[in-house]
Amino acid sequence: MLTKGSQAISLSIGYTYEKLEFETFDRFTSSTSMNYTRSPRKLDCEGISIKLGYEF
Repeated sequence: MLTKGSQAISLSIGYTYEKLEFETFDRFTSSTSMNYTRSPRKLDCEGISIKLGYEF
């Protein structure tokens, strides 16, 4: 959108989607060992952004 002279207003809307797959620390296998188990995790992340700008 244009206002007057060298001034302007801008507006943008965005959407993001990410599919994440990773492993997290679960627990140690025994109290005398540093061995541990891992748990696989899958997450779906979404986001919406709205940006409003004024240029002069």
